[in-house]
Amino acid sequence: MNEHNQQDSQFPIHQNVRKRRRSGFTLIEIIVSFAILTSLMASAVGLVTLAQRSQERAKDSRVFRREVSRFAKTFREDAQATNRQLMLKSANELILYRPNENLSYQIGSHSQITRTKTSGDKAGKRIDRFEFGTEVDIQLSQPDANEPVRWTLTDRRFPAQPITVMAGWRGSDS
Repeated sequence: MNEHNQQDSQFPIHQNVRKRRRSGFTLIEIIVSFAILTSLMASAVGLVTLAQRSQERAKDSRVFRREVSRFAKTFREDAQATNRQLMLKSANELILYRPNENLSYQIGSHSQITRTKTSGDKAGKRIDRFEFGTEVDIQLSQPDANEPVRWTLTDRRFPAQPITVMAGWRGSDS
């Protein structure tokens, strides 16, 4: 027995170390788990940011297309009612002549088109604005007097996909 007690007394430190190791996590384990948790959190934040940007772009695109549709409908109705009485005053302004009123379409400096309706009656002047967003280039052209007026709206984020709005006239050339 004496020998057994001597052996136990020779290694008391090792027994205490084993007991301490079993009672908690090591520093390495804590650092590794913290690193994994941090990378997962960073990935989640990145995905949320990406989803928000995508949603904003989709909303901007819907607003742009809705405004282009509203402009196209209004311009085509106005052009049909003019009976070919129009004048391309400059690269930025078009005037449509109707009985008892004139319509002016003017390209503004902030990706907008302003429609001004001037009547000879008491209604006076009415102004409509078509706002296409900050990143839209607008061009107005009429290649030939017999050709329709052409508006080209190009979203700078998608320059390969311009939208063209054309207005022609129905009926004969009389």
